[in-house]
Amino acid sequence: MYYDCAIITKEENDEKSFFKKALAVILASAVTVSVTPQSNVTTALSARRYVSLNTTFKTLKTGQKGYKLYLKNNTSDWKIRQVTTSDKSICTVYGKTESDVLLKAKKEGRATVKVRIDTKKEPKTTRKH
Repeated sequence: MYYDCAIITKEENDEKSFFKKALAVILASAVTVSVTPQSNVTTALSARRYVSLNTTFKTLKTGQKGYKLYLKNNTSDWKIRQVTTSDKSICTVYGKTESDVLLKAKKEGRATVKVRIDTKKEPKTTRKH
């Protein structure tokens, strides 16, 4: 009865351990790359931020004037076309330009200021109220 016995020399053992370590490093890096979340850079850059006013609520003191209400994130050349207030005896609008309006508080109370904006780069039906 004979037993097959393999005698491994030190050089063969070193080669096997080198290949095992190299294979382990390659697999570990492949797993790391596949697990990390991929963000689509072109989608993030192409997403536009909405144009809006610099504030949605503002408290003015009686007689205060010169508060500037302006457009934020105005990259598509939006322009202020019309400004209305719910009560002109409380707050009035003056000094309207294409990108901002000035407010003046006349007396105590609550008034809503509505701004209509349009752009020429998009169809006429695109409006924000």
